[in-house]
Parts: sequence; C-alpha cells; structure tokens
Amino acid sequence: MWLSLYLLGSNNTFNTFNDTFDTFNTFNNTFNTFNDTFNTFNNTFNTFNNTFNNTFNNTFNTFNTFNNTFNTFNNTFNNTFNTFNTFNNTFNNTFNNTFNNTFNNTFNTFNDTFNTFNTFNTFNTFNTFNNTFNNTFNTFNDTFNDTFNNTFNNTFNTC
Repeated sequence: MWLSLYLLGSNNTFNTFNDTFDTFNTFNNTFNTFNDTFNTFNNTFNTFNNTFNNTFNNTFNTFNTFNNTFNTFNNTFNNTFNTFNTFNNTFNNTFNNTFNNTFNNTFNTFNDTFNTFNTFNTFNTFNTFNNTFNNTFNTFNDTFNDTFNNTFNNTFNTC
C-alpha cells in the first residue's frame, strides 16, 4: 500500500514536472514568437531606416549638386558680367577720353585756324576798305584837280 501511495505520489510529481515543463515550453515558444516578431519589426525598421537614409542622402546630394551647379552658373554669370563691365569701362574711358580729347583738340585747332583765318580775313577787309578809300580819294582828287585846273585855265584864258 505504501508502494502504491509512493508510486501515485511520484506520478503526481512527474505530472506536475511535466506540466511545468510544458508551461516552460509554452513560455519559450511565446518568447520565440515575440523574438521573431521583434526581429521582423527590427528588420522592417532597419529597411525603413536604410530606405529613408538613402532617399534623404540622395535627395541631399541632388540638392548639393543643384546648389553647386547654381553657384557655378552664378559665378560664371558674375565673372561674365564683371568682364562686360570691365570692357564697358575700358571702352567708355578709351572712347570718351581718347575720342573726346582728339575731337576737342581737333576742334580747338580748327577753331584756332578759323580764328586766324578770320583775323586774316579782317585784315583783307581792311585792305579792301583802304584800297576802296584810296581809289575813291584818288578819283575825287583827279576829278577835283581836273575840274579846278580846267576852270582856272578857262577863266584865265578868258581874261
């Protein structure tokens, strides 16, 4: 009888141990399921993170490329504009200073020449006036002398 009770008690202990082991297996399976779920979540997160990082980096690199291209264009435009301004300033200085100075000097020389010519022309006008005056005076003198002499001679001869 004691053996039967002993065996019955041992069987109960074994069943309890077996139930405990089953509970542990259930817990282990639950943990494995949780671990698999966590790994799936982790892999999904890593995929999302990698995709996001790659997309962000590509977008950022594209933006940097665009920015660098724009800066290159801007620098080229500024250099071209500065070159044009330098050319414009050089042209204006050369044209205005050289052309204006040459034109002014030429005009002043022409003006001086013209003034000299006018002075010479005034002298010619004076000579013309002098010649006219002398001719008129000589004509008057000749006429007066002829008239006076003829009148005097005729009067004297009459007397």
